[in-house]
Amino acid sequence: MCLYTFRRAYESGAFLQLDLIGSDAFGRQAKDRGIDLWFGTRLRENLEALDEAGALCPVAFVDPSSSHEYVFREILPFRAWETYAVQNFGTRTPRAMYSAWQLIYLKQAVRGGEVT
Repeated sequence: MCLYTFRRAYESGAFLQLDLIGSDAFGRQAKDRGIDLWFGTRLRENLEALDEAGALCPVAFVDPSSSHEYVFREILPFRAWETYAVQNFGTRTPRAMYSAWQLIYLKQAVRGGEVT
């Protein structure tokens, strides 16, 4: 059992200096680093495919039952992201949240390599 989890880190205030960021911001920061996640399909579809493959999982999703809480991905097996869809400006869409630290290994995740 993992003693230090993203949930525990979040609840203890560990994300105060670098808060979790949404998938759009994550995609922009990736592009700034030369990693283009917009290869042929929408950003969300690419990130969902990386999650399903286990190469890059979001830290959390905004909880569909409470837009002020998170569902931490580490405690759950992969589920279609529509499971986490929340109301967002008139449409239902999942809101995946990432840590900026995940950008460190993103290039390897996109290439399908393992991080050592």
